[in-house]
Amino acid sequence: MDRPILVKRFDDLFTQPTRYKDLDQLLARLHRRKAELLKVLERPEIPLHTNASENDLRAWPNRPERAYMDILENIT
Repeated sequence: MDRPILVKRFDDLFTQPTRYKDLDQLLARLHRRKAELLKVLERPEIPLHTNASENDLRAWPNRPERAYMDILENIT
């Protein structure tokens, strides 16, 4: 899909009114950040998520869960 189509779809999505005030405010806030959010169309080689330390922190809660599952498997 080329850029003009994606820009139009972005506008259509983030400017449509809903029946929910909070959702309308969130959509408006995201629409105000349009240039920043669509920057990936100009530079597709840049990864969308570049925070490696955040990735490490997200993976951490899964480690104890896996250890707990191993314990449960050994019990049965």
